[in-house]
Amino acid sequence: MSLEEVRREIEERFRRKLKEELEKRGLHEDEACAWLKDEEALEKVRKAFELATSLGREVGFPLCGGDRKPGEFVIGEEYWLVKEEKCPAGVPMTGFFHVHPEPVEELWTNEYFSIWDFLFEILQDKKGFTECMGYRKGGRIYVKCYAYPGRDELHRRGFPELSHKIANIVEKGSGLVPEEYAQEYKELMQKVERILRVCVVEVE
Repeated sequence: MSLEEVRREIEERFRRKLKEELEKRGLHEDEACAWLKDEEALEKVRKAFELATSLGREVGFPLCGGDRKPGEFVIGEEYWLVKEEKCPAGVPMTGFFHVHPEPVEELWTNEYFSIWDFLFEILQDKKGFTECMGYRKGGRIYVKCYAYPGRDELHRRGFPELSHKIANIVEKGSGLVPEEYAQEYKELMQKVERILRVCVVEVE
């Protein structure tokens, strides 16, 4: 076996081990997070966190084209942001990233996607559309992403029933999740994240 073959074998073993470890934690190695390997993209993520913290609003940007390059910033409200297609002319919006302003310690739901995030993809039904959101937890910054698998695939995986239960909890709190439903909500969201094959990246 050549040195190059040995190197490839070691890399493959490492990749398999990483995948196993991620899946044990309910996470998955996924191309939805690939755009975060770019340093310019990470810098834009950091800037979005700075803006969201200083403004006390959701801040985000579209992901543009096949390589999901960050577009222009979009400023929303405290708990809401309209996904705007602020990409260069002729470049399609292939995903969207937004920041939840308050740390998870102040608002525990910020660690999860909202039902409104899911509805956007379901209504658009853009298979492969990458949805990402950022949050702070324990003083660290995280970005969580998934690639929308398509409406038919969601139905096969049992997503509609879960999303209906989540919507009922949110409705009881008039848009926010009451504390008494926290554990149920978290368990439902963790099931949804397994269906959607969520990936998580810590931003240093």
